[in-house]
Amino acid sequence: SGGYKNDFISYGDDLLRMPPDSNRVVFAKENNVLYEDFDSSYVLGFNVIQGKPEFCYNYRDDKKSTNNLIGKNHDENVQRLLFKMKSFLHSAYVQYENKTAY
Repeated sequence: SGGYKNDFISYGDDLLRMPPDSNRVVFAKENNVLYEDFDSSYVLGFNVIQGKPEFCYNYRDDKKSTNNLIGKNHDENVQRLLFKMKSFLHSAYVQYENKTAY
């Protein structure tokens, strides 16, 4: 069988093992300050220097990004994406802190 044989690290949901209708989350690093996570409808931007989210938009319904959901702390989508982002950043930090020189 083919495939990648070396060790690697990936973050986010396994897109090959999830049902097509599930709400997958993908992470992106915009620059050294801003990380984003996306699902099928929402994007959350997290400022790693300040340690807090800057924005969360429903990009499907709010195409011009005028309704920032961050001020609405009870929004379940903000809370879900924020939890995923914090988990991602923690996992990445632990991985890079414990990385040994080869």
